[in-house]
Amino acid sequence: MTIGALVLYLQNLYTAVEQLLTRVASEIDGKVPSGDNWHRELLDQLNMEISGIRPAVLDAELYADLDLLRRFRHRVRHAYAAEYDWAEMQNILAAAEALRVRLLRTLADFDAWLQRTIERLRQPSADPDDIK
Repeated sequence: MTIGALVLYLQNLYTAVEQLLTRVASEIDGKVPSGDNWHRELLDQLNMEISGIRPAVLDAELYADLDLLRRFRHRVRHAYAAEYDWAEMQNILAAAEALRVRLLRTLADFDAWLQRTIERLRQPSADPDDIK
């Protein structure tokens, strides 16, 4: 794989994850951050539990890896570095590969929480405050 292909892969990987997280923020939280720092604020938002709404979507380790990719994508998009160091790229790729496994597990856990919540709310005597 060339460095150019790797840069494109990593940028697209983070963009896809960010789109998914944006959907969660919009549909579950009812709000998506806006402004200059919205990309970072989105991660911050999903790293926190919202009492009575949802558990934290991201744990600290996943947050850190996603933030690494977010910062890398920012650098790529704004051409702060025209040249990329192969060793740095390998480190970012390793983080991205590990992130994929953790992200899939995290999303499966979140999906299970959603399914439990839906089932509880379908109960005739469901208490909306009892959705955790």
